[in-house]
Parts: sequence; structure tokens; C-alpha cells
Amino acid sequence: MTTTAQTNRLLVIAGGRAVGKTYWADAILTSGRFDIARVKTRTTREPRDARDHETYRFMDESGFRALLASGSLLEHDYYRQAYYGSSLGDMHDVLARSHGLIVLTAAGVHAVARHAAELNARVLLFLPDNRRLMERNLDLRNITDPALRASLMDEAESYAFGPGVPHAAVRLSGDDADGDRVFRAVAELLG
Repeated sequence: MTTTAQTNRLLVIAGGRAVGKTYWADAILTSGRFDIARVKTRTTREPRDARDHETYRFMDESGFRALLASGSLLEHDYYRQAYYGSSLGDMHDVLARSHGLIVLTAAGVHAVARHAAELNARVLLFLPDNRRLMERNLDLRNITDPALRASLMDEAESYAFGPGVPHAAVRLSGDDADGDRVFRAVAELLG
């Protein structure tokens, strides 16, 4: 365990897939309201666009497996034929300079919760307030398979961590008031 007396906090953004986590993470980071930097997630998937390099560290599968075998990854997941994972070392590097922000799945949130004191972590859960929001987000991702869409909508609506993971929640509706709700919650969590 790294011991640092730090005032910087790790803001963990969580929620179901396609609920808008990356959109809101980008909005938080670029708002100018907070001294905060992104902790990049490692992945083996291909970049969707040039901006993806701001969010992810892209690597091949053998490199990812080597990190996994060495114990360098705090958590990892496999989704849509690609690995995703986050490094405890990357988190500490960001927290040495500023607050940190990372987007994680429920499994990632549980892994961070085991290091919550060390990382000074705070969790912000995004939940959809309506199906229209999810339909729009799935359309933007070109997810058209009806069964997959239904599954992702159900996952986002019922997303939960279980006991032992303190968190704040924001219900997203896709309206202009979402920004006020998100930024107010972030300000409270980063205190």
C-alpha cells in the first residue's frame, strides 16, 4: 500500500454501459471548475476516433496480459471482444498532481473500494431517468441489435454496487438540468 497524506481525491464515475459516463467525464474535465485530471483506462480495443487517446491507453493483448500477470492492474474486464483495466500506479501518479477521475464498471468500483482510503476515492453513480436517454445513447453508438439494446437498458436501469460501497447518485434525463445535477454532485464529492 502506498501511503501518501493527500488531499486530492479520486472521483470514480460509474453506471451501466452507454448511460453517458464518458460524456460526463469529459464535461467535468473540461469545465474548468475543478483541478482534476483523467486516469486513463488501459484497453486492447481499437480507438473509435482520435479523441479516444485522451481517455484510453491502447495496447495489444499480449501487453495487457503481461500487466495482468504482473499484478499491475487493480481491476480488469472483458467487454465486446476487448480487455479493459486500470492501474493503481496510474491512479497514484494522477493523484500526486491533482484530483483524479476514472470511469469504471461495478467490478472496478469494488476494486477501488478496497483501496478507498489509500486513494481518497469517491464514487458517483449515473442512472438513466428514462428510456429515451438510453435509446439516444445506444443510437449514437450504433448499437442496433434489439436484444443487446434491451439488455443494456435493463442493466443501466438496475445498476447497483451492493452493500459496502458508499456513493452519490445522479439520475440523468437528457435535459439541460443534467449539468447542474452532475456538477453539484462533483463539487460535493471533491469538497
